[in-house]
Amino acid sequence: PLGTMVARPFGLLALPPELGLLRLQREAGVVGLTDPVDLQPLRALAGLPVEGPQPARTEGTAAMTALVAMIGDRSPVIVILDDIVVSGEAIDWARDLLSHTDLPVLVVGTARDEDLAEDVDRRDSLDALKLQTMPLAPLADDTQRALVRGLLDLRQDLVAALLARTNGNPAFTVQL
Repeated sequence: PLGTMVARPFGLLALPPELGLLRLQREAGVVGLTDPVDLQPLRALAGLPVEGPQPARTEGTAAMTALVAMIGDRSPVIVILDDIVVSGEAIDWARDLLSHTDLPVLVVGTARDEDLAEDVDRRDSLDALKLQTMPLAPLADDTQRALVRGLLDLRQDLVAALLARTNGNPAFTVQL
């Protein structure tokens, strides 16, 4: 969800709320987002306490877009939306970002074929964005072995079992 997209890059996930709020204010201030009212939706998305009523989800996506625009004033931005189909918020935000043709932003979204097949509405929402798709084949066994060796020092029989279980899927390999 979008909340993690706010919390992770700002390093808020492991902080107590009061320190998380200070860090969010400091980091957002670097790109010019200093108005406490403008920070409310980002605070809500990040799971930090908000003052007053809880902002609507659309306010959160607008705040994220504003943040990207402020960063984009300094340099181009790459936004990576992993498993975009899992979250309707991510699709909404991608739509919002792409509607701002003046933003120097590249939006990269990942989606598994099985997720697209299971959720027709979200697949249709993605199709409406007229995105370029790039199907990825499973990793070759040698490449997957190199990935495993880079992560762990496993016996060859365990590596073979891992390769058989994950079918060349690098994300699943790393998770296991």
